[in-house]
This record gives sequence, structure tokens and C-alpha cells, in this order.
Amino acid sequence: MTLKPNLGLYSHTPLTLTDVKTDIDIPEFEVESANVARDLPPAEDESSLVTQVASITTDKTDNTRAPVEVALVAATGDQTDKNEVLSAIIKYSREYGISTAKMLKIAECESGLNKDAVNGPYGGLYQFLASTWQSNRRAMGVSDDPTLRFNIEEAVKTAAYKMSKDGFGAWPVCSTI
Repeated sequence: MTLKPNLGLYSHTPLTLTDVKTDIDIPEFEVESANVARDLPPAEDESSLVTQVASITTDKTDNTRAPVEVALVAATGDQTDKNEVLSAIIKYSREYGISTAKMLKIAECESGLNKDAVNGPYGGLYQFLASTWQSNRRAMGVSDDPTLRFNIEEAVKTAAYKMSKDGFGAWPVCSTI
């Protein structure tokens, strides 16, 4: 699986805009591909990065079909962090068997995909309480340092772990969107 930096596209083989449009029916301006970098219209909410996630297939050179996940994104804000968030969500959603789209939507709702988001005692991408963070991290057998809530990789991994064990109840508002 390869990240095409700043494009929000993950693929086993390079895709063109035509490849994507063949498999999913969405307007051309909403899609960026490895070979066709396009400017997207600005998002209504600057914190809104992920607009849609679609699972598609594309022909490989040997005429077999390969699954591809495409995240359709608006290029706003700190693109480096948002690409790292997207990459981690795809990685850990697969590792823990969680819906990539659901993980993206929850992170967007909770923090606007801002790894440094704080709201009262809650912090990070998934707005963990320090105590919830620590208990889950201990169960995972890794460092329970609550400052790691603000680390993209650790936050996504911990959220995926919690979702795989307990479902989405820790995010009652954002998991129903």
C-alpha cells in the first residue's frame, strides 16, 4: 500500500482520474488521483478534510482487480498532519478490523482532525480523557503516558483498539453521524 503524498490516495497501482470515475460515480472535481492533481473547491468548514471515503477496485496491469481505498479530501489546513492522520487511520482501521470511513468521521467530528485539539479534560484526535487513555494503553501493553494522546500514530492506534474491543460507545455523538 502506497501513500501518494498530498493527494489523499492510497493504491497498489497508480490510478488516473478515469480509473476512479469508472468505478465510483462522483463528480470529477471531487477526485484527486496519483496522475491528476486538481484543485478542489474550498471546504465550507476549514477543519473539514475528509469529505467522503469510497472503496473501489481498479484494473491492475495483469487484468486482475485490486481493492483500493480512496479518500476524497479538500486541501485545506495543515496538509502534512492531515495526510499523516489519513495514513494512520487507514493502517490501523485495517489492522483492527474497523471501518475506515467511521474512524475518519469520528476523528473529524471530535477534533477536526487536529492532533492538538483540547476541550476541557479531553485531548487529541479522538478526544480521550487521560484516565480512559491510560486504561486502554495498559490493556494494549504500551506506554500509558497521557501526552501521547496528541501523537497521531498513537492516538489512531489506541482509538482503533478501543473501537475493536468496545465498539463506538466512547464517541456517542460523533459515531452516529
